[in-house]
Amino acid sequence: MRRVKQTLLLPHRRAGGLLPPIQLKGSASTDCRYDFNIVGEGLPLPLSKAQYNCKFRIYPKNYPIIYFKIQMKQSLFKKLTPILYPLASIAFMLLVWHLMFLHVGSEFVFPSIGATLQSIWQYLCDGAFWLSLLSTLGRVLICFAISLVLAIAIGVLAKFVPIVGKILAPVVALFRSAPTVAVMVILILFIKKPAVVPVIVGLLVVFPMLYASVTASIDQVDKGLVEMCTLYNVPKREQLKTVYLPTITPYLLGELPATLSFTVKLIISAEILAYSYQSIGGLIQSANVYSEMASLFALTLLSVGFATLLDGALRLLSKFVGGGAR
Repeated sequence: MRRVKQTLLLPHRRAGGLLPPIQLKGSASTDCRYDFNIVGEGLPLPLSKAQYNCKFRIYPKNYPIIYFKIQMKQSLFKKLTPILYPLASIAFMLLVWHLMFLHVGSEFVFPSIGATLQSIWQYLCDGAFWLSLLSTLGRVLICFAISLVLAIAIGVLAKFVPIVGKILAPVVALFRSAPTVAVMVILILFIKKPAVVPVIVGLLVVFPMLYASVTASIDQVDKGLVEMCTLYNVPKREQLKTVYLPTITPYLLGELPATLSFTVKLIISAEILAYSYQSIGGLIQSANVYSEMASLFALTLLSVGFATLLDGALRLLSKFVGGGAR
């Protein structure tokens, strides 16, 4: 790899941000490494080198165009800001919790932070809790996966066969507007399998949400590209691969984490109402029946942590998949 050293004379500009393209004389080559020394008026010090992202565009004269972004040195406080603000928020909530406990003055009505943490540790050391967690996780993933596959398949079908979309529109609108708790109660009365009810409830609630996201993302497809494909008789499969999927994928990847977190809350709520055996919802219902407030708070916090971990994992997966697609 060739290394090319360049000194760039920059005009007086506001530091930071994307600077205008710089044309460098020489042959365009993607196997060159450019080391920049920055010289300019009004630039804050110390600033000697720029970190840059190179994008080569070949022009008739074979000049590479380099885009780079100056990244200023940040103070320690600014570097820690993304961590300090969440910690301050958590500290404030813990303070309110402690003040509430002091005001109530009874562990049986409102547990202390210490009692709740002790209960969390007991659950984490209990094998039955992990079995319940795995059972709930299985229901969440089954519900989410089936809803996503159906939403994509039916959403794309509704785009290519408009009559399908017209038939499904009132059905989807009905399930989106129906009270979730009422749907749960009706299904519990008719389906006598507590292990199955949460999954069915999740499908009836999550599928319309994902279906709406899919149809909305399809509407973002460039109409000009669609007309061009129609004009040149491009096969539907090829249109789906080269036109629709590149548009649908980024939109869906942005929507999925929030939908998965909602699915976790929905499944646990359905497990509570259905008295599902060996589940997080079942443990919460049991703690409520026996008025074990510390256990109830502990299970609630563990559920929040469980949903947060799934959300974070899906966001990382979305970034990985999105980066690979680009």
